Amino acid sequence: MEKSKQGVLLSTVDIASADEADFNNWSDQEHVLERVAIPGFLDGRRYQCASAAPHYLSLYRTETFSVLDSPAYRHALANQTPWSLKNFARFVSSHRVIAPITVRHGVVNGGALALIRFRPTSAPDVARQAVDAALKACIGVQGALSTALLEADPVLSKPIGAAEPPPGAGDWYLVVEGLQADAVAAAVDALDRGGIGAHGEVVSSGRYNLISYYSRTDAQ
Repeated sequence: MEKSKQGVLLSTVDIASADEADFNNWSDQEHVLERVAIPGFLDGRRYQCASAAPHYLSLYRTETFSVLDSPAYRHALANQTPWSLKNFARFVSSHRVIAPITVRHGVVNGGALALIRFRPTSAPDVARQAVDAALKACIGVQGALSTALLEADPVLSKPIGAAEPPPGAGDWYLVVEGLQADAVAAAVDALDRGGIGAHGEVVSSGRYNLISYYSRTDAQ
């Protein structure tokens, strides 16, 4: 993995309805701000599902991929607050991914997002070229703003405390952002027609709506 590329920390989680209020308060009042305050983090975004499970998605972008294996980030992981530990214990179907951004088209973030989990079967260079072309074509859909490919690092993405990465820890994640849900849906349809199915398997796909955004300056 190229350590100089921008990195992404992606996490999805379900939470019981009785715990949602506290989970959202913790996320918005403490957790996201703590993460964005780590040196090298650029911003953090939280999403709620429109047609997907798990119900919540968080995305953090970093200046370089190496930030996500830095002493500052490892210190944060090893020193969780009591409120964090309380909420971690409530997580259902949680999933955490650390990846470099290996392909990006467009630079504008949108209020709607599609996340496609993709397991390549072709050689990485061949699959990446096909995905790159398909993601670039999505930008031609009216209302589509940006697309990206995240190639998960299997070691860094393994569950905290796990001895070995689980199956699928090295999957790829395709991100499509748009102004509204219908634009994202149309872009995903274009992506499906882009021929990526010949180079891998779509493991899951879901659409999300933005609920909060934090930049690095918000945490200062």
